[in-house]
Amino acid sequence: MKKLLLASLFVLTLTSCGRDEAEIQTENQAVVSSSPSLNSILAKGSEKMSMTLVQVDRWYSYKVHKHFFGINTRPPGQSPNELDWKYEQVGFGLESAWVPGNSGSSVISMIHPKNLDNLLVTTAIERQSAESQGYIVIENLGYSINKDAMNASPVYRYFRPSKSGHLYTKNFAELGNGGNGWVYEGIAFYAY
Repeated sequence: MKKLLLASLFVLTLTSCGRDEAEIQTENQAVVSSSPSLNSILAKGSEKMSMTLVQVDRWYSYKVHKHFFGINTRPPGQSPNELDWKYEQVGFGLESAWVPGNSGSSVISMIHPKNLDNLLVTTAIERQSAESQGYIVIENLGYSINKDAMNASPVYRYFRPSKSGHLYTKNFAELGNGGNGWVYEGIAFYAY
């Protein structure tokens, strides 16, 4: 009995010392699987909501420690899969076309060819700034959602300086106000 108690305390101590990236990924998978899917959001229907949603896929590479978000474009090095990208989940949903009163700005996916950082921008100023730093446009993912639209959720933006990488998530609990080297940068846009 004492050995079991001692072993339990040892495991508890180890797990409370910090969360590694794999644990964060696993926790996020559990939260995503319990949250409503884009299909269930569409099924609810609303005169305010268009039926032109696109799913933005979320990928992760343990080799380069980067996230990638895309709808038609696969991560760099995907064919052959030299960078070992793993599909994680649908990151969020966007409007495929601008809808008056419901849609916000265009969400453009950009990538830095040297460090493979995937940056999502929503303004011309952000895009110009990123281009001046060497980022190139990959694709237009769609249109953000007006924050007052039915089922709109904030998409939080984080940056990890040590790996020069961005992360976008609807799950604030995934990284909260930052941690494990991630810096919270605020709400990037709203999505489904």
